[in-house]
Amino acid sequence: MLYYSFYVLFALPHFVCMARAMTIDLKSAVSCASKFAVGPSQKPPRFILGSSSRSRYLLLEATGADFEVMTPNINEEAIGSRAGDPQALVRLIATAKADALLERLSLENGNDNRILLTGDQVVTYDGVIREKPVDLKQCRQFIQSYSRNPCCTVGAICLHSLATGKRVLGVHEAFVHFKEIPDKVIDQLIEQDGPLLLQCAGGLMIEHDLIQPFVHEVHGGIDSIMGLCTNLLVDLLDELHNLEKQEDVRMR
Repeated sequence: MLYYSFYVLFALPHFVCMARAMTIDLKSAVSCASKFAVGPSQKPPRFILGSSSRSRYLLLEATGADFEVMTPNINEEAIGSRAGDPQALVRLIATAKADALLERLSLENGNDNRILLTGDQVVTYDGVIREKPVDLKQCRQFIQSYSRNPCCTVGAICLHSLATGKRVLGVHEAFVHFKEIPDKVIDQLIEQDGPLLLQCAGGLMIEHDLIQPFVHEVHGGIDSIMGLCTNLLVDLLDELHNLEKQEDVRMR
C-alpha cells in the first residue's frame, strides 16, 4: 500500500509565468511546497497532471512535485449547467477529465503508483458564471468589469490513485478586489497577451505584471486565483492517504 503525506516547507525565488511580461513571487503565489514522506520506500508520490493549463503546470512545478502532463480531450461545454451552482459545475468537469484520462491510462501495462490530478475553474461575477472568453471583445468587457465589483474564482481538484482506485474531490473559492484598471492598461494587456487571456477563466490573469499594480486585495490565495489551490491539494492528499489506510486495515 502506498502511503504519502505533503508537508509545507519552502523558500523559493521568482519564476517567469507564461511569457516574458508575467512575473510573480512564488512566495506570494504558492501556499506551500513539497516535502514528501512515503512509507518504508521513501519515494514521493508521482503525479499525472491532467490539464493543459500553463499556470497549473507552473504552480505544481513550484511545489517540487514529480509529474508528467496528459491533456484530457473532453467537451466541457456539454457538461453541467452554467446557470446553476458553480461548485457543482467545476466538480463535474474535474471528474469528467479524470474519467476520460483513466480510459487511456487503463490501456497501459504494469503497476502504476501515480496520482492523477485534474481540475477545473470558473470565475463568478455578480452571480454569473464566467468561463474562458469567447473572443477579445468579451475578454475586454470581463476585465473592465472587475474595476467595479470583486470577482470570485471557484476551482476544483480531483485526485485519483491509480494504485488503489481511491478518489477524492474538493473545491476552493478565492476572491479578488481590484482598483480601477485604466483602459490604456487593458489595451496594452490585450495587445501583448490576448491569446493567453483567452485561455483564462473570466479573462482573469492576476499574475500579469500589468495587472498586479491594480490588485487591491486577495482572499484565498493567489495560487487559488491562478487555478491550483495548493492548500487544498495538501488536504486532499491527506484525505486520500487516510482512505487508503482505512482500506488497508479493512483488508487485513
